[in-house]
Amino acid sequence: MSTYNIPDESGNNRDGTLYGGKIQDGGETRGYKNVARLDNDVGEDETNVNDYIEVGGEPISTNAATIGCWVRPEGESSSTAGIVLNNTSDDNLCGIVLRPNDMALSLGYVWGTSTENYDYDFGITIEKDEWSHVVVIIYPSGLARLFVNNIYVASHDTGYVREIKTFDNLEIGRFSGMVDNVVFYSDTLDYGNVEIDQPAKYDVSYLYKEDRASFETTPEETAVTKATTVEEFKKLTQGIRFYYMQDDDYVAAHDKYLEYTVKRMNAHTIFEKDAISMQTTEQINEQKTEIIGGVDSGVRAFARARFRTIPGEIVPK
Repeated sequence: MSTYNIPDESGNNRDGTLYGGKIQDGGETRGYKNVARLDNDVGEDETNVNDYIEVGGEPISTNAATIGCWVRPEGESSSTAGIVLNNTSDDNLCGIVLRPNDMALSLGYVWGTSTENYDYDFGITIEKDEWSHVVVIIYPSGLARLFVNNIYVASHDTGYVREIKTFDNLEIGRFSGMVDNVVFYSDTLDYGNVEIDQPAKYDVSYLYKEDRASFETTPEETAVTKATTVEEFKKLTQGIRFYYMQDDDYVAAHDKYLEYTVKRMNAHTIFEKDAISMQTTEQINEQKTEIIGGVDSGVRAFARARFRTIPGEIVPK
């Protein structure tokens, strides 16, 4: 079986190894960038499920997660085919699955379940032979939310608090099709508390738009190819697009978020929304910062310390 190294672009040293399958040009819709094709079509052979990416690194223990990727189903996948799945054993499956409970092209998830249990089916299908951006947010409370192409499309509630599980054999694949831009957070990202069928905001929206920016060229990005100096680059791009900024105001708001909200969550074993509801309006406002740049520029949001990768604001003179 052929193998291929898949680099971890997050900087967390969790490189993957592709077993079987192949790396190929994603074509025009993926900006001609490389994607992983997993030839796990079980139409003629039900045992044909051996193409996958094994993710390395230290185990992750959590009762919350945000998992996202671009996925393109092709052929026929097996039932409960892992898209991003912890596959330690048959009784500790955790992650996103395609074709839950034998429902073709439907999306579902599992959390510490076995191959003999029913999967949690969102009742949402994605298109065959088309790219879809999928994000599943899994909460400690037992709730899970599904976003497809940045739209909040479904939720599921187990009805009980989720147990902490250890991801010690994380795999990408075992379904039939192609996959790209896989992300895994042992935390829940903010989606803006939008209603069903509405576009996500904040973190989830940022994740989707950043992924699309990697293969959809904007006029600003086209202009960048003509820039010859740093100053010219700034003028052409109107600054650099980013999300939360680590300036002095942000750091001050983040410190207040830790003091007022996180410490209260830990002390009382409560969720963030409950810790916030116990505070005064003044305390809440002290924890918020104005987003500079990006799709939500000007919006005030809690300084949760996510996406703080660029220090300071970069603007054209």
